[in-house]
Amino acid sequence: MLGLYGDEDKLGKPIGSDVCQGKPTMLYAEALERTTGGDRHFLADTLGRRDLAAADLARVRELVSSCGAGDAIQARIDSGIAGAGQKLLQAPQSAARDLLHAWAAYAGTRDR
Repeated sequence: MLGLYGDEDKLGKPIGSDVCQGKPTMLYAEALERTTGGDRHFLADTLGRRDLAAADLARVRELVSSCGAGDAIQARIDSGIAGAGQKLLQAPQSAARDLLHAWAAYAGTRDR
């Protein structure tokens, strides 16, 4: 999510660099599953293109968003964090448990 929609200054790397480097993220895989025809071909063709133009990156971002991939992945993240939190609450109270719980919450809401 951050690799396509984050704040470049906070993230410390260019937005879209995962796409340009050909990283098969869950977000990209979800978008490929949800798109068809020319949109799917376009997404598949952009993965790993180091010379990706700003306009093409903007189209990637729009397609990932409009097909619902971003919402689906965010829902998975939220569900995983909630499930982990529930499991952690079953463990005896300790500083380690509280730290793990805080890390899980941070991982799902971080912006860098």
